[in-house]
This record gives sequence, C-alpha cells and structure tokens, in this order.
Amino acid sequence: TKKQSLNTLFHASYSPHYHLVLVTKYRRRCITADMMATLERVTCEIANSFGGEVIEFSGEADHVHLLLHEVAAECIDLVTESEGGALGFINALKSATSRRVRSQFAEHLAKFYWRERVFWSRTYCVISCGGAPIDILKAYIAQQERPEKDEHDRIAVSANSPPTDLVGSA
Repeated sequence: TKKQSLNTLFHASYSPHYHLVLVTKYRRRCITADMMATLERVTCEIANSFGGEVIEFSGEADHVHLLLHEVAAECIDLVTESEGGALGFINALKSATSRRVRSQFAEHLAKFYWRERVFWSRTYCVISCGGAPIDILKAYIAQQERPEKDEHDRIAVSANSPPTDLVGSA
C-alpha cells in the first residue's frame, strides 16, 4: 500500500479527503455521458480554484460522487448559510455546474425541468474520509454505473454560445 502523505502547518499534520454526493432535483435521471464529462471537467476547475483536487469522479443518471483532496475545511459548506457556508466550495460547485449544464444541454434538460431553471437538489452529502483507505473509496466511486454515450448525447455548441462563468448563483 502507498503511504498517505500529510501536510503540516505549525503543530498540526493533516490530509483532508471528502466524499461528496450531489443529486439532481427531484432525483430525475437526466445526466447523460456528455453531461457527466462536462460536470467532471467543471468540477476539476472549481476544485483547483479552491486549492483542491478531484481524486475520483463518477456517478449515475441521477447523482454524482466526488472524492476530493485538499479543499480547505473552512471552504466545505458544513456550517449554516448564516455563518458563511453559502460562500463555500459546495455552493460554488453546484452553481457553476448547474449553470454550465443548463446552458450547454438546455434542450435535453427541458424534458425533465420544463418549468424551472434547476439542476441540483438543495441537499448534498459530504463525509470526511479519515477512516477508510482512499483506494477503497476510489474503487467505490469508480464502480458507479456511469451513463452510456448514445446518439442523443451529441449537443452542438457553436462558437456563438454564451460564455459561462464558473462561480455565481445557480
């Protein structure tokens, strides 16, 4: 087994890993293979902007699993919104990914969310991963039944498509 590396700060050693699960609004099975690829790419961008790294990313048609490393604990939205949690990593991640897929896959998502401009449920699950070996968590996330690519996944994105910023409201 590979030895886990630890960071140090003054009198502390640490190596934060988090398992994050996000589900689609109303648990609708709307995530396609192309959407999953977009979600993974944007998630990696957001994690990097928060000083973190996506170790593993996968999911199924109605949810995604992420294994994150190094996202600072104060950036994970574990506190109430009144204490500043709404400005953290998870809010930024859900906002950016929602905006991106709603823009890029609008026609597909209109079949599932015809009255609302939504994608993610308000709820999420985040678990610190100190006890389980990281390889076990990576294997669990990798085994998710990722949507298969089919001919309906091909959405044309023109050069005139509106740009999507990474951080903001959903």
